[in-house]
Amino acid sequence: MKKLTAIILAILIITSCTSTPAEVDETLNPAELFQLAQEASNNKDYETALSYYEVFVKHHSEDIQRLVEAEYEIAFIAFKQGDTDRAKLLFTELLDRYSGEGASVLPGWPMILSRKILKEIENESP
Repeated sequence: MKKLTAIILAILIITSCTSTPAEVDETLNPAELFQLAQEASNNKDYETALSYYEVFVKHHSEDIQRLVEAEYEIAFIAFKQGDTDRAKLLFTELLDRYSGEGASVLPGWPMILSRKILKEIENESP
């Protein structure tokens, strides 16, 4: 019985370490936020990744180049989680940035990948 209790306690400790952080350190710089978000996403911990990207969007929205990258990643997480309606909306909103003022300074890869995924979503729609 003690062994079973110890195993359950160990599992609880391990899983609590991998859960979404209650709070993201909002003083992290953009590179740190992106690094931690990518690590979480690579580990399929999408809620944690979203937390980091959302802090970036909240505190660094003036960095328009990185902002579209964060918006792409948020949309891509929605797509990976199977929320195609939300992903479609987010990718469409992101693509709208490429027809607006300041589009010439935006990185090209989020636009290209957003179009590709939107096409994939549309091809899978009934």
